[in-house]
Amino acid sequence: MLLLKSLFSSAHLKLLAKTVLFLPNLVTGARVLATPVIIYFILIHSFEKAFVLFFLAGLTDWVDGFLARRYSSESAFGRLFDPLADKILLAGVYLTLFYINFVPWWISFTVVARDILIVLGACLVWYLKLPLKIEPLFISKVNTLLQILLCLVALFSLNYPFFSCIPIFRYFLLALVYGTLTSTLLSGYAYAKLFYQSYKR
Repeated sequence: MLLLKSLFSSAHLKLLAKTVLFLPNLVTGARVLATPVIIYFILIHSFEKAFVLFFLAGLTDWVDGFLARRYSSESAFGRLFDPLADKILLAGVYLTLFYINFVPWWISFTVVARDILIVLGACLVWYLKLPLKIEPLFISKVNTLLQILLCLVALFSLNYPFFSCIPIFRYFLLALVYGTLTSTLLSGYAYAKLFYQSYKR
């Protein structure tokens, strides 16, 4: 009985709550730390390692969200840190893929420009104390999914270049590029409209 009481004491419960609250942010932090490693693997043409690590990093985007919802441990810091980690990862990989001449400049520019727009908009909301709670839009979730999928397919193609000779694979990659471009532009426009409407109020 004494053991049970000690396990369920207020101090232990507080410690458990802090641990559960910290877990999603820890997983998100791992995604940020993985970014320079993935970039390094791409630059040295170790595409298989880059693919595996990027896949695991993309998986953490779902894991930290699941942990936060499962244990009701969402926090203001987590809501800010999670999308920021996505932007750091995706912007870094897209710029690196552009650097090695695998993706066109305009897709990398659009991805990075959208992220800069959202970060600046969020800073404006915070600085002006605008009445806007920034939440992921549906188009933004679709866009993040397509951006991650395009990176995975690109890294897969770099690791197995013979797939690029298959017409259906080339068409799929091309459709994915333009699908990602379209969703990025729509997502950027949706956030710009949201920030503008909030500012006008």
